[in-house]
Amino acid sequence: MTRSMVTGAATADGRPIYMRRDHSWTDRLEEGATVEHGQQEELERMLAAARANEFIVCDPYVIKVEVDGAQPRPVSLREVIRASGGPTIAIAS
Repeated sequence: MTRSMVTGAATADGRPIYMRRDHSWTDRLEEGATVEHGQQEELERMLAAARANEFIVCDPYVIKVEVDGAQPRPVSLREVIRASGGPTIAIAS
């Protein structure tokens, strides 16, 4: 089942963070709140709350996730990479 989730970059260090149901933030995708399609008002409330917390999150936006059991998985490759901690290439030392 495809759902939506609010994400952004942590203002402190740029890491991906995800909004929980109580509007707090986590860096764990599986702890982020998912919203079913048809609950657009709830999603808009979450996004408005995220935008009001720019001291915590930078440029919040909505992503699509597949929920199979209890674990959400991002739909887009970009979000898969963000959730995995990226980058997709080895960094030379």
